[in-house]
Amino acid sequence: MRWYALFVKTGKEDEVCDTLKKLYEFFSPMEAYEVMVPKRGLYEYHDGKRNYVLRTLFPSYVLIGTEQIVKLYEIMKNHKSSNIIRMLKNESCFQEIDIREISIIIDLINREGVIGISDVLVEEEKVNIINGPLIHYKGIIKKINKRKGRAKIQVDFLNKQCFVDIAVRCLERYEEESIKNQITFS
Repeated sequence: MRWYALFVKTGKEDEVCDTLKKLYEFFSPMEAYEVMVPKRGLYEYHDGKRNYVLRTLFPSYVLIGTEQIVKLYEIMKNHKSSNIIRMLKNESCFQEIDIREISIIIDLINREGVIGISDVLVEEEKVNIINGPLIHYKGIIKKINKRKGRAKIQVDFLNKQCFVDIAVRCLERYEEESIKNQITFS
């Protein structure tokens, strides 16, 4: 499947995604396609409380996977939406997202389209990923903020380097002796 990007009004990504899915189902029910708005989990603090929230990974973009991009473009053109700004193009054709870029994005997100929380162990400037979507992508982590529970990762998108924050759970390693002292049996 080939992947393309649609530039839309910020904050309207999910609405455009739902509309495109309905249009595609109605006009091309037999064709394979995928429309998504990748999201990232993030810890944010409000009123002194830590909340887990979802934010759009690439604001203003909807990703479309299809082999029939011209047909989809015609459907979009005939059913205009005020939230769609334009289909990304290069020279005279639609700009395809590089397979290496989209492969990493698809691998990082779960079935709901979200980059979830990874468990990391940071020891002496060394990061060990224990669990989660980053387990095979240690090299994309550029910075860890233990206090905020965030990792800054580098994701390439449309031939540009993007740096985004995602949620991580920072684990600590305890020495065996300290664990024995904390466990009491009654």
